[in-house]
Amino acid sequence: MTARIYADQVRLLVRAIPAIAHEEIFALKGGTAINLFVRKPLKRFPA
Repeated sequence: MTARIYADQVRLLVRAIPAIAHEEIFALKGGTAINLFVRKPLKRFPA
């Protein structure tokens, strides 16, 4: 079951990458995993 969920998530990500890469506000960073980052500066809130 876990392998199927993982495969479904990977399939969705592979289908979404072209649309994500087309947008200028997103950055794709890859390594041993693919991580998605929003390039827009985020406000910092004091803890």
